[in-house]
Amino acid sequence: MIHSLLQMEFNKAVNDSDNKNEDGSVNWNFVDSDCYMSGVPKLYKDDTEYYADWNDLADKFEAKSSTVDFDQTSFNFKQEEK
Repeated sequence: MIHSLLQMEFNKAVNDSDNKNEDGSVNWNFVDSDCYMSGVPKLYKDDTEYYADWNDLADKFEAKSSTVDFDQTSFNFKQEEK
């Protein structure tokens, strides 16, 4: 349950336009601050456990958003004829 609360706050923070840099990337310091100030860390045993979960969420977010988005108009795809 604690992890779900953190995930909810994390998702809210990474989607907040105030937590984005000019280039659209995530300002992780602001996301960290929003999550920490939400009060969720108080539910954890200590900051070490909290940041283990927080870093896991950040790693998953980065991995998901680092997929390459190719402009398919620049490629010449041929369909196989059957």
